[in-house]
Amino acid sequence: AYSESAYAEAVKAAYQGVIYIELIQSFTEDPGRGVSVTVDSVDILLGSADFVQEHGVDPGADLMDEDCGYLSINGKYAGRILFGSVAKPDVSGAVTVLSWEKGRQIAMLTEDSAAAAEKFARSVGIGQYYADCDGEGKVAVVRDIRSRQLKKGSLLFVGCAETDEDCMRAADVGVSLHGASSDAAIRAADVVVMDGSPSRVVTAIEAAKHTRAIIRQNIGFALGFKLVILLLDMLGACPLWLAVFADVGVALLAVLNSLRAFMVKDTELPE
Repeated sequence: AYSESAYAEAVKAAYQGVIYIELIQSFTEDPGRGVSVTVDSVDILLGSADFVQEHGVDPGADLMDEDCGYLSINGKYAGRILFGSVAKPDVSGAVTVLSWEKGRQIAMLTEDSAAAAEKFARSVGIGQYYADCDGEGKVAVVRDIRSRQLKKGSLLFVGCAETDEDCMRAADVGVSLHGASSDAAIRAADVVVMDGSPSRVVTAIEAAKHTRAIIRQNIGFALGFKLVILLLDMLGACPLWLAVFADVGVALLAVLNSLRAFMVKDTELPE
């Protein structure tokens, strides 16, 4: 009830019943690994295999490579919950469009097992993935990519989990998908996609390129025009009205040109 992780949201959505929060006596979360909660004097653990094993619980023959949450009640193993990752409808199209630009590489970082990560990455067209990454593991991968593998350009990290906060700070640009993000991830992000749609990341990149082009146009036009006016003035061929236009008029034209930044349309994704 208190967790903001995707797994907690999936469990609550599947339960669809009433959660009696007043019965919860204590709650502790290890982000990316599991939760420990006491409900009506009953101690419950739910998390990864490593998490429950650290608390003296052995899943035994139930251990598997799939994306599972292992359940313990009062220190005894009680079963497992098998999670399945379902991609949003626009993820595959967004990945396809992002991969069109030459030299751009896309990688997925996940807390899921290698088998689950490979299955999901293949379904959305991502060729490179890093599995079994907790919060610190994700940060280590991001820093490694940024310092060793990234020869030129910038590193953009898109995330929504609480454990993604430090990754967003480690990347050049952090993007938070607001619809599924924790408050911490939103605070750490440079860009927040309000509707949580991955395709908006493509639109945001295109808007940034468009805005940068407009800035360059404004700077080039202003400097170029004023240089011409300066040369004319040195030759004594610059009337007063033209000098005034070089100051006020150029500024107004730059402002009008800047309004084009609002004309970016959503990128059409392939089917």
